[in-house]
Amino acid sequence: MHFPDPVRAARYPAGVRMDERGFPEFTPYARAAAEIAEPPEGFGVDELRLTDYVSANAALHAQGHELWIDVPAVATPHGWTWHHVAGTRRMELVPVEVKALLRHHGGLATAAVAHDRRGTRPLQETRPAHFGLPHRDLSVGEEQLAQAEESLGYRLPEAYRAFLKAAGGCAPVGTALDAELGLLVDQPFFTVRDDAAVNDLVYVNKCLRDHFTKDYLGVAFVQGGVVAVKVRGEALGSVWFCPYDDARDQDGWTVQERVERLLLPCGADFDDFLLRLAGDPPELETVANLMVDGGFAYQVAVGG
Repeated sequence: MHFPDPVRAARYPAGVRMDERGFPEFTPYARAAAEIAEPPEGFGVDELRLTDYVSANAALHAQGHELWIDVPAVATPHGWTWHHVAGTRRMELVPVEVKALLRHHGGLATAAVAHDRRGTRPLQETRPAHFGLPHRDLSVGEEQLAQAEESLGYRLPEAYRAFLKAAGGCAPVGTALDAELGLLVDQPFFTVRDDAAVNDLVYVNKCLRDHFTKDYLGVAFVQGGVVAVKVRGEALGSVWFCPYDDARDQDGWTVQERVERLLLPCGADFDDFLLRLAGDPPELETVANLMVDGGFAYQVAVGG
């Protein structure tokens, strides 16, 4: 399957091959790989997803992988995301924009976990997530923002609009976690750029039409999916998570059916979403270290 947009098509001309079972093969683009032990009985899918991500990150960090030199142990390097290989407990680190090519099943959908059990364990205590802001006054100026809104055809919801001006293109310091959904937020949010790019808000949403109707605007890649804001219709400004590799997804569904059946709410507006995020919860490192030190998560050779 080839990338439909010019930026990714130029960067990845070979596209993504689908295997005989219909699963994508991202291995040619992988920069790292990890093997994670089978989950305990009764584990929920959100618990599995989160535990796998932080454990894989910690395993690569412990081995001194070059991408983790300046990255906290449980965080994912910017621009990268983990893919669960179908039918295995192997994980591959691939570019975020490659993973986002298409709706797909993989090793999460095929995992022996409780797919109807959502959320993760409550945190003992939480502190707000912080974003590393630019040294200049604003990330996105009003004129830039107005041009983006003209291209989109609507004014952005106010809470998200304010965030985009202040912190467009910025990432949480360390990691941020939405414990209610087990969302690991460690990537830069989309911004507004003068050129076509996969982190430009207008451009990247043209690449996400397999995931969202035009009632939703993708605002960030997170580990395991995409976060979007409702920009038209009811619940304007509300925030939603679109998971990849979702066992509930089915062939033949339209994008409209997908958003109606699969999107998970994560905030009444963008301020509410940000308030849900816990900054660098110590539980993540505790769990990841137990997995690595116990030999339940370890680095393996790419393509091996």
